[in-house]
Amino acid sequence: MIAGACFDSASRRQHSTAVDTAAAELFAASSAAALICHLTGVLCFLSFGVLGTHAVRVWCDNAAAVMVTKDATSIKRLAYIARRIRFMQELQVRGVISILDVDGKANPADALTKHVGPKALFQTYMANMYNTTSTVFK
Repeated sequence: MIAGACFDSASRRQHSTAVDTAAAELFAASSAAALICHLTGVLCFLSFGVLGTHAVRVWCDNAAAVMVTKDATSIKRLAYIARRIRFMQELQVRGVISILDVDGKANPADALTKHVGPKALFQTYMANMYNTTSTVFK
């Protein structure tokens, strides 16, 4: 998000099949981190170093994925995606990204990735994502 509004969002099938949910979240977060590297470089260039210099917050609703990106000793069971984990750890140390945990019920990205039951809940998710009121989506 930039200036409180959604800048980029996507929902697409992953290129690999994950064995567990933590691996799927890590794969998605590392893909987002790669895009963030590019976007922060562009923002830094276009704004003459004003924008794109602070860590970008990456919210993840999987506590195991957040823990793994902060602790290098806990990737034994996720060795098949170790390069992606190390990539995210490096970006976090360099201050490019900051991985944070978000409650699954408060994650607006779920509107793009999961079946959201009541229409009112979907409208609330979309309103949070686009920084507006839910009446816009009626």
